[in-house]
Amino acid sequence: MSVIVKRPADSKLFVFTKGAESSIFPRAVKEEEKMRLCSTAVEHYANQGYRTLVFAMKELNVPESAISTTPTNVIESDFQLLGVTAMEDLLQDKVASCISDFKEAGIKVWMLTGDKGETAHQIAFSCGLYPHGDPEFRVFRLNEIPYGEKVTSEDMLEGQSKVIDEMLSTKSRFGFTISGSNLVEMLQDPVQTKRLLRVFDIS
Repeated sequence: MSVIVKRPADSKLFVFTKGAESSIFPRAVKEEEKMRLCSTAVEHYANQGYRTLVFAMKELNVPESAISTTPTNVIESDFQLLGVTAMEDLLQDKVASCISDFKEAGIKVWMLTGDKGETAHQIAFSCGLYPHGDPEFRVFRLNEIPYGEKVTSEDMLEGQSKVIDEMLSTKSRFGFTISGSNLVEMLQDPVQTKRLLRVFDIS
C-alpha cells in the first residue's frame, strides 16, 4: 500500500509504501546491505510468529497535475528502504479450542494467510493446527523463494515433487505449509494438482 504526500515547506512530493518484502524489494533501489539487514530482521521476527512489514519511500519527481496519469509502476519504483516492523497479532479467544473441536469431529482444517511462511508455521502451532510436543508429528514445508535467489521452474518442480512424494509415503501424522507461489505453480500442472489433492485428502 502506498500513499503520496506533499511537504508544505517546499511542495515536494514523496511516496511512502509498506508491504511484504517480496513486494517491496523488487521495487526498491538495489542496495545490498540494506536489503540484507531488512531480510535478516524479517526472518528473525517471522520465526517468532510476528507479522512483518517493510517500509520504503522516495521523492516523486512528477508534477502534481500529472500524478493521476502516471503509471503505477513508475510511481512505485526506485524506493529507498526505511526499515522493518513486527507486530504480534494475538489469536481471538477460543480459536485453539474451536479448531481442536473441528479436528475431533473429523473436519479438515486449513489456514489461508498472507503472512510469511515462517509466521504461518508458528501460528499453526499457536492456534492448534499443529500439535505441540508430538515427536511423531511431521511438518512439510514449501516456502516462498527468498528475494534474489534464482530458481528455475525445473528446480521448483523437483522440490515440490520431492515434498509431495514424502507426504504421500509417510506413515506419520503430518501438517503441510505451502506458499502462494508454490501453490499457484502446482495448480497449473494437472499431474501435480492431482497429487496435491491426494495430500489434502489424507492430511
